[in-house]
Amino acid sequence: MAMQMKLQAAFGLRVEESFLLRPGESARSDGLLNVARGTKGGRERVVPIELQQSVLAEVLT
Repeated sequence: MAMQMKLQAAFGLRVEESFLLRPGESARSDGLLNVARGTKGGRERVVPIELQQSVLAEVLT
């Protein structure tokens, strides 16, 4: 639950997006996070992650 809230705060994710996010699959090498599961209308969106690398690293461990 704490990791879910950190993802919401750091990336601006909705509750369902943060719950369904698979960070290992979503993190891209170009510094973007591809959010596809749990989005409104099922539309993919890409979130820049330059400043949130530490949160993403914590979630992946």
